[in-house]
Amino acid sequence: MSAEIAKDVENKQSSLSEFAGAFFDASVRAPIASARHLFGGLQTNSVAESHSVESVATRAGHLAGEAFDVMVVSAVAGKVIKGIHFAESIEHLAVTESNNPISKLGRALPHYFETLDTKEALLQGAKDSAVQRSILKEQIAHKADFAHDLMNLWHGTTDVPGIAQFSDAELATTEFPAAKVSQVRAALKLPAPEMSQSLFKLTFPQGQYDQLYDLSHGMLGAKQRYYRYDLYDVADRMSMPEVHRIRDSFYDTPLSWMPTKASSAVPGFFHGTISSSLDSIVAEKAILPSNELRARGIEHNAGETAAYERGKDDVSITRDFKEAWAYQLQNPQYIDSYPIVYGVSRQAASRAQLVGPIEPGEILIDQLHLDETVFSKISKLLPFNRPKVIGQGSAERALITHMYVPDAKVAEVSRKLENGRVRGVSVTGLSDLKTPQWTDEPPLTEAELW
Repeated sequence: MSAEIAKDVENKQSSLSEFAGAFFDASVRAPIASARHLFGGLQTNSVAESHSVESVATRAGHLAGEAFDVMVVSAVAGKVIKGIHFAESIEHLAVTESNNPISKLGRALPHYFETLDTKEALLQGAKDSAVQRSILKEQIAHKADFAHDLMNLWHGTTDVPGIAQFSDAELATTEFPAAKVSQVRAALKLPAPEMSQSLFKLTFPQGQYDQLYDLSHGMLGAKQRYYRYDLYDVADRMSMPEVHRIRDSFYDTPLSWMPTKASSAVPGFFHGTISSSLDSIVAEKAILPSNELRARGIEHNAGETAAYERGKDDVSITRDFKEAWAYQLQNPQYIDSYPIVYGVSRQAASRAQLVGPIEPGEILIDQLHLDETVFSKISKLLPFNRPKVIGQGSAERALITHMYVPDAKVAEVSRKLENGRVRGVSVTGLSDLKTPQWTDEPPLTEAELW
């Protein structure tokens, strides 16, 4: 690991701790479950066949103790390496023998897996804890590099055409006939854990897959590098002052309380997710709860319950942008997805309800709407056609007023909304996010401090 990366890791520590605290402490999520989701390599039943239980225990101990530190390495590794490309600015290239992205991927895959095996062997032989930590960080950095390479091969660069731009037949080679190209394409569309396993099986059909190879651990850094944003810088800019943060998470704080001064530029609530759900949200003109998506036969490919057998009957929102921003960590990771935070009108308070002491600060609502149509304005006035609500019985629709996306995706998202005939939603790049004007708050009460 270079000295530059090590220095950036050290400088990011305090910022990361504050960001992680907002997500895991204020919202009282289960840290162990979240760690398992983010660091699947800790599961001994998945790796015992390939690596010793002692090695797994070593990795588990260090990752559990240094989990957030490793996340920083993932992010920083993506930032310090040059060669960023924007998918929107790349013209389609003709596929040639020398630039075929499938051929390049075929050559890169064995190196990816074999390098991780080499580093794992070094980890097993290392006795010093500092050396072990260094090797773990190198593994994460290697995954971030490879995940970024996959994004370039999928979208295309100025030198290499993108897999997504061409058919299986156009990309087929002697080594990769069209049928195998189809298998590669299908694998690249899967969430990171399943994608990693499918790519391994395509590379080593008789090999034994190890959870060590899971690319989830490198996605965080790869996405920041590819889309040019800093996860922690965004969190810092939108971080609530301490008094506001504590009051927001206090179970008895009324829904009508707002941490920011009223402004058309600052919504009242936020909902964080990833772009995989964007097309269905535009088509339905709403963010629907997971059970409603499944009932309608709509693909459920985003949100913390996407991988769960049981869904939810409501949508989670929060007054804390940083908490909504952190929810991308709980979403499935795809090589073509990016984070989105939706801003929701303050009027949503009349339709929502607090979860209560179990999860302080979490707010539930039946659904979020992308626009207010003429029909909906008329229909909600009719007593026999009142929409179902969770909260206080108000028929006021909870409107999405803002969307916050990586700068490179502002134009594309704006076009999607326009093509979907969605009006009145402001699409803002992450670099244009400004720290809100916070309200003047009285001192915390004894109950809030307890």
